[in-house]
Amino acid sequence: TLVKIENEKIYVEDKEVTVQAVVQALLDVRKKWMDLHAGEEFPGIVTIQADRRIKFEQLSQVIQASSHAGYSDIKFAVIAK
Repeated sequence: TLVKIENEKIYVEDKEVTVQAVVQALLDVRKKWMDLHAGEEFPGIVTIQADRRIKFEQLSQVIQASSHAGYSDIKFAVIAK
């Protein structure tokens, strides 16, 4: 699952969401995955893509939301702009 932070906006799988809606958006993606992969263990991988100017507070909120939604493997893709 990809979460992008660009220009202080958050996108979950290319759908813009508010910081308050990140957990629900990730839960929705998780449910879709589980529906398509019945009987398989959810991998719980999220990649957070952001440029290096993103404030830590915003990044921290996304990390916490990911954890609350059951994503235990959090990876980072940093865009150097």
